[in-house]
Amino acid sequence: MQNEVLEYINLKLDKLPKELSFKKPDYVVTKAYDNDNQYRVYKRIAIKDVAILLSDSDRTTELKTRFDEALPLNEYIKKNEGKLEELAERCSVKEIEKLEKLQKELKNKTPYFIKYDKNYLWQIYYSITDDKYFMLFPTKEGETAVLFYMIKMMLEAPDTLIYVPICKEDYSGKIMASKEISDIENYIWISTRYWPQLYEVDEKELYVVGEVTLQENIKSKYRIKLESDIEAAKFYTALKAMFILTTETNYEYVFSPAIDNNGALYFCYKNEPITIENLESFITTQTKTRLELKKRINDLIETQKQKLEDLKKDIEEKEKTYQGQKKEIEQYLQCRDSMFKKIKFYFSKRKTGKEKFKLKDKDKKNLEKQKEGTENLDELDLKTLLAESYDFAVKELETSSEKYTVSDFIKTYTETKEILEKEHENEEDIRALVIKQTNLGSKIKNAKQYIDEIDKHRVSIFDFFRFAGKNNLIGLGQGTEVHETPTKIKHVFEFDTDIQELSNRADESIREHLSQEEINSLYVSKYILGSLNSIVTKSDTWVIDEQYEELKEKYDSREEKDFFGEIRDDYTVLKTLNNKRHRENKKELYKVLGFNQNTTLDEYKEKLRYYADLLNDAYSKITSIYDMSVYYAKKSKGYIHANINPTGLFKDKSITKLYKAYVTEESNILYYTNIVFYDNYNDTLPLGMDDSTSVLIKVGSNKKIGEQNINVIVEKDMFEVDIRHIKIIEEE
Repeated sequence: MQNEVLEYINLKLDKLPKELSFKKPDYVVTKAYDNDNQYRVYKRIAIKDVAILLSDSDRTTELKTRFDEALPLNEYIKKNEGKLEELAERCSVKEIEKLEKLQKELKNKTPYFIKYDKNYLWQIYYSITDDKYFMLFPTKEGETAVLFYMIKMMLEAPDTLIYVPICKEDYSGKIMASKEISDIENYIWISTRYWPQLYEVDEKELYVVGEVTLQENIKSKYRIKLESDIEAAKFYTALKAMFILTTETNYEYVFSPAIDNNGALYFCYKNEPITIENLESFITTQTKTRLELKKRINDLIETQKQKLEDLKKDIEEKEKTYQGQKKEIEQYLQCRDSMFKKIKFYFSKRKTGKEKFKLKDKDKKNLEKQKEGTENLDELDLKTLLAESYDFAVKELETSSEKYTVSDFIKTYTETKEILEKEHENEEDIRALVIKQTNLGSKIKNAKQYIDEIDKHRVSIFDFFRFAGKNNLIGLGQGTEVHETPTKIKHVFEFDTDIQELSNRADESIREHLSQEEINSLYVSKYILGSLNSIVTKSDTWVIDEQYEELKEKYDSREEKDFFGEIRDDYTVLKTLNNKRHRENKKELYKVLGFNQNTTLDEYKEKLRYYADLLNDAYSKITSIYDMSVYYAKKSKGYIHANINPTGLFKDKSITKLYKAYVTEESNILYYTNIVFYDNYNDTLPLGMDDSTSVLIKVGSNKKIGEQNINVIVEKDMFEVDIRHIKIIEEE
C-alpha cells in the first residue's frame, strides 16, 4: 500500500523536489475558540500558497504545543526516516481520488450549508505576520488522505484551488463586524432557541445557517445569504429591532420564525412578516396602539376609583350595622347567666330593636348584584382593548405622517405597563372589598336571623324564659369564603428532551400489558395495515387481494438465505441498538405471518382475522404516555400510521399536507417500540423506540380546527436542497 500511494502521487523520498521545501511561518497562538466555532471562515486558496507542516500529535492536542513541535514537510521527512511511509500505509489511492473529485466540485460550487463532511481534516491556518497559509497536519490522525492529496497537487497542479475552512480565523469584517455577527447569534437564539452558525466564504459572502422549530416537533434547517454590507446592515437592523421589542416587553412581543420559498429564515408577528421595509410602519402602528390603550386604561382607572370609594362607604355602613347587631347578640348571650339579666334583656328595646337593625333594601341584594359595577380588566378584556386600539392606530396611520422610533415605542410601552399595573392593583383592591362587602352582608343576614329568632320569643316573658334556656340558636355567620381551584399543570411533550423517556415508558407498557401474539399483531400492522383495516372496517376488500399478491411476489423474488444466512437464529451474536448491546434478532414478517409460497388467499384472510382481533384487544389496553401531537399524511378508515416526529415524512415528495392530531393521556394508542420489532428470548433487548417513532391511532371524523402553510428544507445532496411546501391541518 505504501508504494502504491507514493507512486500514485509521484513522490520519491530519496530526492525531494523543491516544491516540497517549506519554511515554518511565524504564528502567534491566541486564546483558542471552542471547537464548534473554529471552522467559521471558508476560503478557496491555491495549494501552492499553503506550507505543509507535520506535528506528532492529534487534533485534540493544544494548538501551541502542536505548532511549536511542528516541522516543515521536508525537514520532517529527513528527521523522521520511514514515518511518511507509515502515514502512507494509513491511506489509499481511492481516498485520494475521492478528495480530488470533491475539490473539483467545490472549486465553483459552495455547499448549501457551507461546511462539508470531514472538513476538519485539513487543519489549515493563516499567519498574519508572513501572509502565508500553512497546514498543521497531526500525524497521529487516523485519516491521512488530505496530506497526500496536498503533496500530489503541489507537484502536479500547484495552482489548483481548494475550498477549506481556515482554522481559528476571524471574520474579515468586509460584510459585517465581528461584534454585529455575535449579536446576530444572540438575536436569532431568542426567537428560535437554537444557536445559528455564521460562515464567511471568500470574504465575499456571509451565511447564517441553523435549525428552527416551525411547528410542534417539526423542524427545518435554513440558510440566509448576505452578499453585501448594505444587505447585511438591513438584516442586522431588523433583527436588532425585533430583539429589543421582545426583550424589553418581557416577551409580550414574540416574533415567530418561518422559512421562505428560498429556504431563508424570516420572522412574523401574528402571521404578518416583519422586514426592514415594513419595520418602521410596524413600530409606528404599535406605538400608536399603546398610546390609545394608555388613554383607555386611564379612563378605566377613573371608573375604578369611584367604585372603590362607593365600596368603602358601603362597607363602613355595613360594619356599623353589624357591630350593633353583634352587641345585641352579646347582650342576649350574657343575659342567660341569671334570672335578673333575662328580665332586664326582655324589657330592653323590646319595641325598637327590629327597627334599629332593620336591613336596608340594598343589603338584600344577592351576591351577583353586589358584584355589579366591578371593573375587571382580565385577559380577554385586554385583548379586546388592544384590538380596538390597534384598529384605531391603523386608521390614524392612514391620515397621519407621524413616525415613531423603537425608543418611542419602548417608552410608551413602559408607561402603559405602569398604568396597567395600577389598574390591576385597583382591580385586586375592588375584588377584596367586594369579598369583604359580601362577607359582611352574609354576617348581617345571619345576625338578623339570630335577632329575629330571639324577638319571635319575646311575645311573652314565659316563652322567652323557656327559649333562653335552650341552646338551639344558629351561630353568627362568618361570611362567604372565596377559594380558587388550583389548575393541574400537565407536562408538555417536547421531542428533543422527552423522546427517550417516552420511548422507554412506552416499551415497558407494551411488554407489561400485551401478550406476545398481541405484540406480533402490532408488528404485522406496520407492513400490512391495509389488509388488517379491511377486516376491522369490513370494507375495501380489494386491498386484501392486492397485499396478498404483493407478499407472494416478494416472497418468490427475495434472496433465499438458507444454511444460516444472516445467522437469524444465532442469539449468541452481540448486536447494538442505540449504543446498547443485546443478543436478540429482528423479527421477520413471513415467519410471523406463517406465510410461504404455498399459503392460499383463504389462509391469509384467516390469519388477518386472527391478528385483527388481537390488534383490537391490544389497542384497548395501551394509552398515551403524554398529552402530545402526532402527525399523519393520509386519512383512512380504521387504524392510521402516525408519527411523533414528522421530519422523515418530508422526504416523500408526494406529501403536500400533514394532519396534526392531539392525543391526550386518556387516548388509546400503540407504539412501535423495540419489543415490536425484535425477539427478546434472552431478555437483553434495550427499552426504547430506536427503529421507529411511529404510532398506531384511530382518528375517526376529527374536526378541523386550524391550518398553517410551512416551508421545510429537505437536503438532496451537498449542494442542492428541496424547499417543500407543506400544509399542516390541525384536528381536535
